[in-house]
Amino acid sequence: MHLRPLIPAAGWLALALLLIAGIASAHAAGPAARVAAIAGEVTAIGRDGASRELRQDMEIHAGDTIQTGAGGRVRLVFSDGSARTLRPGTILVIEAYRHEGNAETDSSVSRLIRGGMRAVTGAIGAANHESERTETPVGTIGIRGTEYLARFCRGDCADGQVPGEEPPADGLYTHTLSGATVVTGVQVAAGLSSHTDMQGRTRLLTRMPSVLEDREAGIDWLGTGIPGTGTVDAVFEIPAQHVGTRFLLCD
Repeated sequence: MHLRPLIPAAGWLALALLLIAGIASAHAAGPAARVAAIAGEVTAIGRDGASRELRQDMEIHAGDTIQTGAGGRVRLVFSDGSARTLRPGTILVIEAYRHEGNAETDSSVSRLIRGGMRAVTGAIGAANHESERTETPVGTIGIRGTEYLARFCRGDCADGQVPGEEPPADGLYTHTLSGATVVTGVQVAAGLSSHTDMQGRTRLLTRMPSVLEDREAGIDWLGTGIPGTGTVDAVFEIPAQHVGTRFLLCD
C-alpha cells in the first residue's frame, strides 16, 4: 500500500523557511547593547512605554530611548563592538539594530534628540558604511570607519560658552577623532569639526567647538572612562593630539 505524505514537499520547504525566519528574528530581537559603565541617573524607556532605571550590565534593546539625568553618564557597548558614551542631559533613541554578521542586512540606526555623545564604529559600520548612522533634528551623521563626538544644542549649551564671546549657536556640533564622518552630505575628516544650523546647513570648523568639552568630566569625556566608576576602556583613550588643547569655536 502506498502512503501519501501528510505534508507535501512544498509544505516542508515552507515550514523550514518559517523556522529559519523565526530563528533569525529571535536573534535580531536579542539585546542590542549592554551597559558597560554608568554614573548618576540614567533611564531607558522601551517601545511599550515602560521605564526602567539602568544599572551596570543591563541590556539595551532596539526601540529603547536612553535618557541621562543632569549628572548622569553611561557607556553602551553594542554586540558588534561599537560604543556610545552619553553625556548628562542626553536623549538617544536606538531606532533600529540588527547584527547577524551579514553586511547587506545588518543595521544600526540611532537618533540623537538632545545632548551629546562620543561614538565609536563597530563591525556593522566597518562592513558597510551605509548601515550605520545617527539621525538628529537637523540632519544625519554618516560614518566612514569612525570615532567622533556629537552634541545637539537648542538653547541648552550655555556650559559651552567661551568667556567674552556670544553663547553657542543652536544646532548640531561634531568633531571627528578618527576616520571620517559625513554630516548632511559634508565630509568631516579626522581632526576637523562641523556645525549644522537649525536649517540643516553644515559648515566645517578648524577647531573643536567648546560645546563638545565636558568640563565636569574633564579628560574622561574624551576617553579614560566615567568618573567615579573605576572603569577604563582602551577604546576610549584620549588621542595624544588633543591632550592640553584649548578648544575654541572658529569659522
